[in-house]
Amino acid sequence: MFTSVISRPPPQPTQMPTPKPISPPISPPTSPPKSPPPPHELPGSAAGLLQRMSTDDLESELLTMAGHIAAAECRFLQLLAEFDDR
Repeated sequence: MFTSVISRPPPQPTQMPTPKPISPPISPPTSPPKSPPPPHELPGSAAGLLQRMSTDDLESELLTMAGHIAAAECRFLQLLAEFDDR
C-alpha cells in the first residue's frame, strides 16, 4: 500500500485587532438642562394625538382594540387548554 505525506506549512497565529483607545469622559453641562414639557404638550405624542382625535375616531379605535383583546384572550385560552391537556 502506498501512503503519501503532504507537507503543509504550520498555521499562522491569528492576530487580535488592536483595541481602540478609550475616549475621555464627557464633562457635564455647565448649566442645568431644561425640564421637558409635559407629555400632553409634546409634538406628536400619543397624549396630544388622543386629545386631537374626534370622539367618533376614538370610539372606533376603542372598539377595534377591544376586538383585538378579545381575540387574543380567546387564543390564550385555547393555548392554555392545550397545555393543560398535555
